[in-house]
Amino acid sequence: MTHEKISDFESKFIISPLPSGFGVTIGNSLRRIMLSSIPGARVT
Repeated sequence: MTHEKISDFESKFIISPLPSGFGVTIGNSLRRIMLSSIPGARVT
């Protein structure tokens, strides 16, 4: 996993390599967590 801070309000996380299908599973989980518990955050 790598982390790149783009600005005070934006970061990029790269998780690789993942087995086939795991990206969708992890992406959906992260999206649901962010939408439900982090005010002002969004996944783009």
